[in-house]
Amino acid sequence: MKKEKIVSYLLIVIFTITHHSCVEPYQPKTSVFEDAIVIEATITNEYKHQLITLSRTRKLEEDDINYENNATVQIVDSNNNTYDFNESSSGKYHSSIEFSAQPDINYQLFITTTNGNSYSSEASQLPAVTQIDDLYAIRKTNNQGDDGIFIYIDSYDPSGNSTYYRHTYEETYKIIAPFWSPYDGKVVVVPGEAIVDYSLVLKEEEQRVCYKTINSTNINLTNINEFSDHAITELPVRFIKQSDYITLHRYSILVRQYIQNEGANSYYKILNELSSSDNIFSQTQTGYNRGNITSTSNPNEKIIGYFDVSSVSEQRIYFNYEDFFPNEELPPYPSECLKKTPLLRDPYSPDDPEISPLLVSLGTNKYYQNNPLATPTGDLPWIMVPKVCGDCRSLGSNIVPAFWVE
Repeated sequence: MKKEKIVSYLLIVIFTITHHSCVEPYQPKTSVFEDAIVIEATITNEYKHQLITLSRTRKLEEDDINYENNATVQIVDSNNNTYDFNESSSGKYHSSIEFSAQPDINYQLFITTTNGNSYSSEASQLPAVTQIDDLYAIRKTNNQGDDGIFIYIDSYDPSGNSTYYRHTYEETYKIIAPFWSPYDGKVVVVPGEAIVDYSLVLKEEEQRVCYKTINSTNINLTNINEFSDHAITELPVRFIKQSDYITLHRYSILVRQYIQNEGANSYYKILNELSSSDNIFSQTQTGYNRGNITSTSNPNEKIIGYFDVSSVSEQRIYFNYEDFFPNEELPPYPSECLKKTPLLRDPYSPDDPEISPLLVSLGTNKYYQNNPLATPTGDLPWIMVPKVCGDCRSLGSNIVPAFWVE
């Protein structure tokens, strides 16, 4: 969901700004809004339920994605095969059957929305498949002088037919709550009366070890003509600073290499230029980044998106912090973990448990260990820590990814 919001926001920013070249020195707001459909459609040589996402533009100050629901979505190939797509969740359309794009076959996208608007793409073919030969990590210093880990790929196309590359990644890392306890604090209160009981109970689900997965949001494009002998060597796809917590316990990255045609490369290149932080608000931006999808019901309608047929190769690697920084200072936890000993009663209202600091504290903190210095009527006999320090679910999911390897 987070990735979709970033992509949607990026497309809307570009669409709005390229129509109205006005720069403001503060948070942008939409002065003139033009409604348009947003189509994210890439099919690949992977045998799977292919995915197409439909939404609408939204104002810059809006946060929610406006999905296009109940549309009719089809892909038709040059062998007269039709692949129907069903809406599996709001705005997400998966093919009703698994299929993979095949060489030397044209594919064309057709969409009809509930208001009767219809759209079709240009016919596209699957480019040649080029494998990632190697995915690896090396400790280096970047151009800003930061020590860290570069993730590189090598790839070679002996046929010389692959020219335009796009790389994305999905990174997953382990989170371990530094002040975890197998117990939770439990307090029983009767309104208007004193606290009835406070005790410790065993936790019923995993709160110590979690995992977080994040998708890349930048657009990494490569033209093979920039390399010799159609070989990509030591191409950086990710840099992680030594101070970044994500590598502390265990880290994994999955890199996907898309081979795309010239039209798709041109579209993503313009999108990348418009979205760069240096020029996204530049007054030199004009025009509209037209893709290969048009409206068959209104030729003047503006459409955001591109129908892409790409071949894909992927590789995954794992590593630990100690693999690159043995016996060196560990990166800091993403939150400060101050230990607390909450009071049993508000010192100004000792007989009112409903405003007790203890009750407030239990909502934002977790039990860590007993407090041997507590007094019978003063401090709670517990030492507590912020929830993010004792419950890893504040930062990730306690479900182990299916691909994870220790």
